Parts: sequence; C-alpha cells; structure tokens
Amino acid sequence: MKRKGFIHIIEIIIISIVMFFILVQFSLIPVIETDWENTKLYLIGNDLVHTLNKDGIDWTNANNVNATIYNLQQNGLLSANFVYDIKIKDETGTVTNVIFSEINDPVIVSYHQVFNNAGNIEFREVIFTVGYLF
Repeated sequence: MKRKGFIHIIEIIIISIVMFFILVQFSLIPVIETDWENTKLYLIGNDLVHTLNKDGIDWTNANNVNATIYNLQQNGLLSANFVYDIKIKDETGTVTNVIFSEINDPVIVSYHQVFNNAGNIEFREVIFTVGYLF
C-alpha cells in the first residue's frame, strides 16, 4: 500500500518535468514580426484618398475634409481613432500643410493631380498621411 503512494509521487514528478520541457519548447518558438498594420493603413488611406477625390473633395479646405471624414467615422465606415495629415505639393515643390496631426508611425499615400487651366498645365500632389491614435 505504501508503495502505491510512492509510485504516484514519482508519476507526478515525471509528468511535471515533461510538462515543463513542453512549455519551454513552446516559449522558444520565434515570433515572426509582420507589417500587416502598415499595409492595412496604406490600403485604408489609399481607398479614402481615391473615394474623397471621386466625390470632388476640395483638398485645400480643411473644414470640408474634416467634415467628410467625420461623417465616415459616424457612419462606422472609418475607425474613430484614425488620424491623418494632408499636405499639398505644387509644381514648384512648395508644400502646404492643410491638416496637421502628430502621427507616431505614419503611412504615406500620395495622390497626383494635373490641372489644365486655360492651357497652363499645373501639377499638384496630395500627400495623405495616415495613422492610428493610441
């Protein structure tokens, strides 16, 4: 009878050692870092830029852009912690800040526009920077 209790203690010790080694093996599996968050942000920013441009947004009017994006957030089409910058670069390379937010790890989406005003070709680049507010 006393021998049975001793064998149970040995079994418990062996199972504990095996479980310890199994847990150690799983903890040593390397973590693969992915860049899915930046890819997701780029896709959201790219879709948003093209959607706003298709709707005829005036990129130089911060209130117009903010109101449109606010409506998208209220309708559940865009995350509430989504932040963005908008800069416009003209053909001379001059950059104008339209909307400025301090974004920690930004993802930049550029959209190019060409205007033909009375025979004068004007080039403009909308630099749309997106990120999340944490």
